[in-house]
Amino acid sequence: MGTYDTQLVREFYQGLVNHAHLTLHIRQLAGINSHHIIEASFKAFARALKGAIASIRGGGAPSPVPKGFCSFGQPVLANIAIRKTLKT
Repeated sequence: MGTYDTQLVREFYQGLVNHAHLTLHIRQLAGINSHHIIEASFKAFARALKGAIASIRGGGAPSPVPKGFCSFGQPVLANIAIRKTLKT
């Protein structure tokens, strides 16, 4: 990852969930390449967030654990729950 401090990824997610009132679980299922693991975590998070927002906007009850999965040889799973109502 060059000079990028990979520990900042955790700090990014921590700040995001604290301020957006989200519950987020990201699991690395396999892999050792930090670049691909980080890339897959962001894509899995985006898919999970999209599912959570779509379930709220659909008028139904929010899905308790929308899931996103992304694999680039480095499978990552993200689960997300929104803890407060989003303003649309």
